[in-house]
Amino acid sequence: SALDPSAPGLPLAGGGGGGGASVPAGSLGDVVVLGADSTLDAITREDLRADGRRPALPDFGLLWECNEASGAFVNTGTVGSSANLTTIGSGVTRSQIGPVTVGRGSRFDGTVNGYAKGAAGVTPGTGSDTSLTMFAVAVIEAAPGARKDILSRSFELAELPAPYVAATISVISSTSWLAKVGISGTYIEVTSDIPYTVGRQHIFGMTFDGATVRLYLDGVLAKKEAHAGAISWGTGTGLWWLGSNPVNNASTSLIARAGAANVVWTAAQWGEFVQRTTGNWLG
Repeated sequence: SALDPSAPGLPLAGGGGGGGASVPAGSLGDVVVLGADSTLDAITREDLRADGRRPALPDFGLLWECNEASGAFVNTGTVGSSANLTTIGSGVTRSQIGPVTVGRGSRFDGTVNGYAKGAAGVTPGTGSDTSLTMFAVAVIEAAPGARKDILSRSFELAELPAPYVAATISVISSTSWLAKVGISGTYIEVTSDIPYTVGRQHIFGMTFDGATVRLYLDGVLAKKEAHAGAISWGTGTGLWWLGSNPVNNASTSLIARAGAANVVWTAAQWGEFVQRTTGNWLG
């Protein structure tokens, strides 16, 4: 009789009645690969497309893929496991599908329990006080009524003392978003001139080069302001937060990838990153 290619456990050629591996259950169009543990696995075409939309970022000390099914938000950047986010609130749902081009992300419910945090005192790397790039691939799923954070690094364990934050990407209304940065001990805000849309994937980004804060939305320069000095990273207790901050300014969001690096991306680099993330990179 004809073999159903979607049936589980089809023997490999030469497997005979025993000793051979089996093809895992899947669908027509799936790709069968050999996993790290030498077992076979089926990867869907959509999974392959999504993986291709998470380009390698070798300059990033901090990089959270946000697509784990459980456990810590693992830092895949060069800083290593010291930047894992290990404290996760009950308002976070993992491995969620949404209107994102990179596969799965984590959903934050906008309550006091909607957060992932950790990496006390960790910075993106040497020189990041005057060379910083931060981004978050995220969907804001409900309009905020006040400042709500997507990606945040607090100055100290609590929000006090001033300047309260080291660097943060936040939304403040149904269309407006900003960066909050502590520069040489002074709290500043830089608000984007380009609005975002609730329910749509955006790549929120910011850079600081020691003289200017620049905001980018989906690779387009959205605002720049002169603010000379150095980012105040604090004395070593400040945490990195996804979806919230120390005073529970929590966003209702699906976060699919986020990171920070001790480099300053150019407009061309933002453009390439956005094109790769959305599957439109032509080289």
